[in-house]
Amino acid sequence: MYSAIFSPDGRNILSGGEDRIVRVWDVASAEEVHPSACTSVAGIRAGLQP
Repeated sequence: MYSAIFSPDGRNILSGGEDRIVRVWDVASAEEVHPSACTSVAGIRAGLQP
């Protein structure tokens, strides 16, 4: 994993790694919520800002 950020509500973590895929994780269950076509955590960071 190269980068990770919490969603504004703290319920999810978005992570990005060597495979260049952004993954969305549920904090409570530690399970992946759904795969993402986005390939940059930095690219979606602006969308998570309140």
